[in-house]
Amino acid sequence: MADGAVTVYPTELLPDGFAYPAEYLEFASAPRTPLYPWWLIDAESEAGRLMHRITVGSSKALVPFAKTDLYDDIACFDAETNTQNPKVVMICSTPGRSYGFRDFATWRSHAERDASEFRAGTS
Repeated sequence: MADGAVTVYPTELLPDGFAYPAEYLEFASAPRTPLYPWWLIDAESEAGRLMHRITVGSSKALVPFAKTDLYDDIACFDAETNTQNPKVVMICSTPGRSYGFRDFATWRSHAERDASEFRAGTS
């Protein structure tokens, strides 16, 4: 079973100058193997609207794109880096925990590994 395409946030909701990485747009628009416990955030969903409100209140310009149900952490593009390949900043639900990823490709590799481990029952 494959996951379907997700809707990204419209330009008017994005920080000035931010553009989604091309690799993410391709990934978000194509059917793919499920990533659970990760899932992509659909901008038109109730969860998507909530994630946007959470990040608007952040001290950084962030664009949410995924969430993990393992820890309730939210993966966001760092819109302040103003690059075609922004780093991924995590909004962590557990105080004191913090991590991130060099870029979308690094996050995707991590998410695919988590999903594989979850399906195998080792997560």
